[in-house]
Amino acid sequence: MKKGHYIWNRADRVDSSVMPQVVLESFDEWHKDLMKEYKFSNEKRKTQILNIIKRQKINLDYNLERLGYGQYN
Repeated sequence: MKKGHYIWNRADRVDSSVMPQVVLESFDEWHKDLMKEYKFSNEKRKTQILNIIKRQKINLDYNLERLGYGQYN
């Protein structure tokens, strides 16, 4: 799995003219890439992937709401 910084965790650094679209598109792309790995993983890794997605979705919602964009589901 790739390690790195997720744009939704640094949403306050994104230009307000492209918010929240660019953050949501980035999250969707990251989610799709992770789900490609999910298909070929064992049960332990599948659980890890689902937990990562859940944690990052919470971070996305928190950061967007904190910046005044509401919660996106």
